[in-house]
Amino acid sequence: MLWPALALVALAWPSRALGLLDGLPLNGHAEALVLGLAVPTLLWFAPRIFQLNVIRVAIAALLALKIAGLALTPQGLCARFSTSAPFVGETHTIPIEEPEGWLRSWDVRANWRDTTPACTAIVDRPYADSRSFPAWFVNLVDSIRPGRDLALELTGYLHVTDAGVFSMPVAPDMRVEGEIGGQSVAQSGASISTSLPQGDHLIRLRAALTGERWSLQPRWNDRDAWDTAVFTVAQPRAIDRVAGVVGMLTTILVAGLVGGWLWFALGPWRTEPALLAWSAAASIAMATAATIPGLDRLAALILVGAIAIPVATRHRNLRAAFLLIGVPWLAFFAVRAIPDIGAFTSYSHDDWLAYQVAAYRIFMGGYGLEGGSLAFDYQPLYRWIAGGLHVIFGDSSAGEIFVDAASLLTGALLAFWIAKAAAGFRWGVATGAGVLITYSLGTTWYFVGRGLSETVGAGFGFVAAFFLLRGRLGHRRSIVFAGILAGLMFYTRLNYLVTAAALVALLLPMRVPLSRVVRATTQRLRLGPAVSYLGILAVSVVLFMTRTWWYTGRFSALYGTSLKNNDIGLRIATIADPEVWQRIRHSLGSLILMNEPPHLDARAVLVILGTAMLVLAAIQVPPFRRLPASLLIVMLGACASAFVVHTHNYPGRMSIPLIPLACASAVTGMRLLRRTA
Repeated sequence: MLWPALALVALAWPSRALGLLDGLPLNGHAEALVLGLAVPTLLWFAPRIFQLNVIRVAIAALLALKIAGLALTPQGLCARFSTSAPFVGETHTIPIEEPEGWLRSWDVRANWRDTTPACTAIVDRPYADSRSFPAWFVNLVDSIRPGRDLALELTGYLHVTDAGVFSMPVAPDMRVEGEIGGQSVAQSGASISTSLPQGDHLIRLRAALTGERWSLQPRWNDRDAWDTAVFTVAQPRAIDRVAGVVGMLTTILVAGLVGGWLWFALGPWRTEPALLAWSAAASIAMATAATIPGLDRLAALILVGAIAIPVATRHRNLRAAFLLIGVPWLAFFAVRAIPDIGAFTSYSHDDWLAYQVAAYRIFMGGYGLEGGSLAFDYQPLYRWIAGGLHVIFGDSSAGEIFVDAASLLTGALLAFWIAKAAAGFRWGVATGAGVLITYSLGTTWYFVGRGLSETVGAGFGFVAAFFLLRGRLGHRRSIVFAGILAGLMFYTRLNYLVTAAALVALLLPMRVPLSRVVRATTQRLRLGPAVSYLGILAVSVVLFMTRTWWYTGRFSALYGTSLKNNDIGLRIATIADPEVWQRIRHSLGSLILMNEPPHLDARAVLVILGTAMLVLAAIQVPPFRRLPASLLIVMLGACASAFVVHTHNYPGRMSIPLIPLACASAVTGMRLLRRTA
């Protein structure tokens, strides 16, 4: 674990010399796609690379370069955003308190946690429009104090090697004044301009910002100043002459490290030319489709072709499935994320904004344990996740697309693994493709990057399931990891608790049918791993209840949550109440049909078939009674929340953890039916 951790530190550590791959925040296209998507993927796909001495040397060299770079003056300009003080208010029950009016950006290079920050962001590139500014905080301003009245102070130094003219167009909703190189500058028409000699020139600009028409595109001799001059946050020193070399070496080292990692990862697969050709061709096709409105949603249908790709018996494993369906899927969402890289999102006034505001209070205000509110009317953990993605990417928008796409892909790979164990590799690939097609064509489509908790919560559960499958083989640490992930699944979406508990059934052998589950549980289920898993999950629940007691005085897992708005009302006293069962029918229908209100939809066909086969297996109809008991138990767990929580709004959201399981049930059932015919 040491070398992977060192690699992540070396890659993420912000370099003081700007470059294409200069570390956090990942607000450039190349670094977001390479460091934010490719590196985490390679970390899972090819972890053995860290055994190579050449890779360890490269990591050590990159770390040494980043440490040596601390002697440099940071490149870029210091930006400090503010509004009239005090800026205090509340949105979605979450308080925001900025008594001095500072508006803090998600930039780890700035001292945004200080009471009076010198910089709230570092400007490191031109901003062509308002979305490009490090101005996520406008979501707070628009919610708490509608009508934008913002101020930007921009300070630093401009280094030029020849005399020339500094100019900057001024957008309609900006008013700019200040001084450059000791000369006062004021807006003249739609620009500012001043002549400067060779050397270093102090920049002090003040801008008033209103509306949405902003830009910040300085020019030197009518060319992009970021390409033809050097900006630093303080006066440059003699040592800063090597900053360009440091930036170039950083880019070369990172590119070499990641490129070598990719070459190493593909090494065992060079004997599978058809598989690699398919992976590349399907990725290009899906990436292209991602740019075509109307066609993008149909792109996942391409994955059906993966079923026909020949794969040698020794390579029919999870990584082969990833190359067949996972790489094209991620390529699609990589392209979809490009417009959101280095740009902030204006959130709708709903749960989406609530998580973001809570993240701001946690990370900017330091309310780490409180989490933005005393009780969790909105789901708990996702607010920390959103904040973490903001820190990594400078704005969470692209990161949320990556994380959601990866979570859904993990569900597809889990379905592949289950179907492969029961029906074989090709049927497994068909199942994984079916899952991704269902996610893409169905109502779940709009959840990718939507900034809600359901997708990531399900993702934690899918990964926990993989660790349980590994733990079934005797890997004790896998059980511990599975329990921790199950706890995270519960924290991310509280109504996933029963689903998380039901995952313990995956400790049963996959070939045990429902008819023999009792005997298998007593004879073949290893009690220790099951108790350990459920025990860790129980501790997670107790810790959550303890935190609620600390802030509210109520030792409860439900107090202050959204259950008060969504409670089905099923109690012993109401078990015969027709209205309660009508709500349960509605909730189950929405879950299985992936629609709100529930109605038949061809896009949910695999979920409907899989659920129908679950019912047939439960009543012991051949051949479906031979379906894996573990799969059916987990499916029941995924449906259990419908008896507690009334599904409404966001059609398809509660179906996300069910879809891979139902698809695995449907495809495996069809395989059994074919064998019988």
